Amino acid sequence: MVKRSVEDWVRFFESTLLLIGTALFLSGIFFLVAFNWSFLDRFVKLGLVGFLILLSYAVTIIFRKKPIYFEIGLTLIFFLTGTEILVFGQIYQTGADVYDLFLGWAALTLLLIPVSRSGVVTGLWMVLSATTVFLYSKQVEGNGSFILFSITSLIFGGTGIVFDWFKTDRFSTKTKSFLSVLGLLLSLGFLNLVNVNLFRNHKEIDSGHSYLFYQILLPLVFYGVFYSYYRWFRFRLMNLSFILLFGLSQVILKSADIFQIWAYSSGVSFLQFGLFITGYTIWAVSHLQNLRKPIPIEEGKP
Repeated sequence: MVKRSVEDWVRFFESTLLLIGTALFLSGIFFLVAFNWSFLDRFVKLGLVGFLILLSYAVTIIFRKKPIYFEIGLTLIFFLTGTEILVFGQIYQTGADVYDLFLGWAALTLLLIPVSRSGVVTGLWMVLSATTVFLYSKQVEGNGSFILFSITSLIFGGTGIVFDWFKTDRFSTKTKSFLSVLGLLLSLGFLNLVNVNLFRNHKEIDSGHSYLFYQILLPLVFYGVFYSYYRWFRFRLMNLSFILLFGLSQVILKSADIFQIWAYSSGVSFLQFGLFITGYTIWAVSHLQNLRKPIPIEEGKP
């Protein structure tokens, strides 16, 4: 067990209290404005949020050599930019779809990514862009946006591998691992959305080849590439755990199709379905336990 020095504890408490103080300060501003929101003029509303954005920029520039203050300023800019767009849409009732708000938010905060060094803004922007794609699919393309979800899954999966593979001094090792896991989660999430939508609407698919491609070939390729990479090239136990966890949903969907689990299926079908899921779960847990075991070192070798 590593013992921390007094200086380490002081830095820890300074960072923690700073984050708590920032959160309380933002909460106070939020509730103060929310309580008096209906009494404020529209220009006051826009000007108030704009002033906070300028103040955040000033804090970021002044404390650019202090990482904690710098990242807090960038995070404030990120959220306040979205707030400004939301306030503008609420005042003038532009009639735009919700995904337009998130798309504008993502576009205006894109340049914060190369500036940030902690990965917080990068992770938030990845989640924001994923939300934009999801809302666009629901409001414009409906449940049949298989191509869009597949491309998005490919982009996020590649982004996660890039963060894990490339060596750079901008992000620490822990930050790159976090962004790699986040990219993997978003990638597998969109891939599962493809399969869930196909499972609901598979009778409406015009071509059986399209169904086999999205439901069979695409998951096999994606999961095979991710598993091979994080198993043999860059061993990441957490990433492998998420791959096997999301693989459980794939197994559930595939076995439901194989054993024809519908509302009036027979008891035998449900029994086979349950045994299939149980077998995969037992294998996945035992496989992860074997991966966690340390490799024994032979005598005479360092």
